[in-house]
Amino acid sequence: MAGFSVARLVTASALLIALGRLPYAYYTLTRFLCCLVAEYGAYLAFERKQQPWMWAFGTTALLFNPFAPVRLDKQTWAVLDMVAAGLMLSSLTNRALISEKISDAEANIATRVDGNAQSLTESDTQPPIPFPCFRTNARFDAVRI
Repeated sequence: MAGFSVARLVTASALLIALGRLPYAYYTLTRFLCCLVAEYGAYLAFERKQQPWMWAFGTTALLFNPFAPVRLDKQTWAVLDMVAAGLMLSSLTNRALISEKISDAEANIATRVDGNAQSLTESDTQPPIPFPCFRTNARFDAVRI
């Protein structure tokens, strides 16, 4: 996940540099970069069911969309650049967006087996039984009917 962290750092830096007086091409490049990173962040947040981050990244991607640009004055863009840079930097501390893949043990994903909720842990990593009438007892390793 170091790649996404670096991308967020680079994007935040580019947004803060954009507060100065630069050629228009720099702002266009910054739009592309910010839009791509925000879209990927929204995708990761959606996958990990992080609704606030999904909305924050999604809104940022829409604002910085280079294909249908939003026309605002320089002062408004300066505020939006600082807010977006803050979003990118603060998202670096979000545990759900840091790791590339969250293991089942970390996420404690609840699965449905025979109508009962069962959470996966490292000690109980047996795959689900294809027939719901059979369940494996982890303590005795016996099959019950």
